[in-house]
Amino acid sequence: MLTLYEEITVLSLDPSTNKFPRSYPDLYYCITSAILVELSSLKRIRKNEDGTLEVIDHRLTGQPVLDDALKLMMKKKQAMEPKHWIMTLTQIGGLLDRIIGSLLAKGTIAIRKKTILFFPVTRYHIVNPGLLHTLRHRVRIIEDAVRNERTACIISLVIGGERFLTHLFTPAEWTELKERFRRFIAEHPLPATVRDVLYQGSSDDLTAVLLLTTMTTVDAGSDGGADGGADGGD
Repeated sequence: MLTLYEEITVLSLDPSTNKFPRSYPDLYYCITSAILVELSSLKRIRKNEDGTLEVIDHRLTGQPVLDDALKLMMKKKQAMEPKHWIMTLTQIGGLLDRIIGSLLAKGTIAIRKKTILFFPVTRYHIVNPGLLHTLRHRVRIIEDAVRNERTACIISLVIGGERFLTHLFTPAEWTELKERFRRFIAEHPLPATVRDVLYQGSSDDLTAVLLLTTMTTVDAGSDGGADGGADGGD
């Protein structure tokens, strides 16, 4: 099974170029937000009353990317706001390449070697096209997010990553998806702190969505969550 940060990485693979959008900072912010979600699901971090996140369990998870993230957070030795951790975790060495390597090892993607003007280039493709269909279907069915916290997270990550995920949907589909998601959030019984994040009036929609993702799952995780960790593991 794929972790949330592997799922958002798979979705980012552009079918027109067969490359990952390395130049988009948004991709890395979505990945680190997903890492925080996974750490919360594994009960390694929690959200404090002031909205900051801190490490509460120093045991490593056995998953290299998560463990490096945990070590960075432990090194800080103090609770910080989610936005700080989203930015800080982008410092994990070779983050995107390591996730791509994990996807290759799992057989989720494969490499295609090509030569262009005598220069070797590397391109990727999804081994099972049905996986992409399944992920896109999960994002489209907003109502599932009511019952499944991780579905809510992948939907919000996709919306937060719209700038590098334009290939997933048509402009009309994107508009409908975002409108349905906003209605879902308005009607969903989320904790007040999460609503404050979503409706903080920030001009940075990406930041608002990613903070929502992180804090929603951390809030849920404090009570056991919906199904945290069900899709995780290397």
